[in-house]
Amino acid sequence: MRSMDLCDLCKHYRGGRKCDAFPNGIPTEIWWWGYDHRLTFPGDNGIKFEFDVDCYKCTYYLKEGKCTIYPGGIPLDIFSRKIKHDRPYPGDKGHTFKINKEIWNRILKERRKKWRKWQSMSEEEREEERQRDKEEEGKIFY
Repeated sequence: MRSMDLCDLCKHYRGGRKCDAFPNGIPTEIWWWGYDHRLTFPGDNGIKFEFDVDCYKCTYYLKEGKCTIYPGGIPLDIFSRKIKHDRPYPGDKGHTFKINKEIWNRILKERRKKWRKWQSMSEEEREEERQRDKEEEGKIFY
């Protein structure tokens, strides 16, 4: 079963296990086994992980469309993602999007653990995992 992962935080992710780097499907090594795609991966067309600037993933987000930067309500241009808040915007007092460190650290810790396991597998075991992965495709749980 798959939980929130690094792909979910990436601006290139398109859902359905596809992204701009891998339009035909994200490789097993990245999707299930925790390869850190901030690094180059064969076939990624030069596209690597980049944060998706989304209010819900920001450390300043409170709830109900409000954050510590905009306690009266996040401007619609930012909240609707018309404008990415990765650069200054009127009224933000110099604060911009900052990833929620709890989410980030939890995901990175899990990915490192999974990647170490993948690296310790034999090629035969890896191939078995790839086959299981193909069978599970389409059964994504968040």
